[in-house]
Amino acid sequence: MAVNFLSVLLLSTLVLLTLVDFAKSESKTICENGQEAIQCPKNGAIDILDGTYGRQSTAICVNPSLSGLAHINTNCNFDATNVLKGACNGKDICIVKANNNWIGQDPCWGQVKYLTVHYICRH
Repeated sequence: MAVNFLSVLLLSTLVLLTLVDFAKSESKTICENGQEAIQCPKNGAIDILDGTYGRQSTAICVNPSLSGLAHINTNCNFDATNVLKGACNGKDICIVKANNNWIGQDPCWGQVKYLTVHYICRH
């Protein structure tokens, strides 16, 4: 009886593992006024995990003409997840744009911003 239970448990585990999507997450960072394609391989579909637009670091998308300025705000961002999901989810390729118009707002007025996107490809 114990052998049958273990066999059923092992078989159930194997079936479950084949159904789970072990997709590796991807990440893109696009500097303000840039655009980039996010893409999944053939028969894949983009699934946005999250996205932020703004500035949280002085080391990303540095504008050399502004280097050394003490007033760079690194505590301003907008949760762009819903914008990205609406534009990209379910597609195999999507062009994302890091600008105020595409995102729908300017969370850091006067600051150089960037868009960070995390996504997976579902099959």
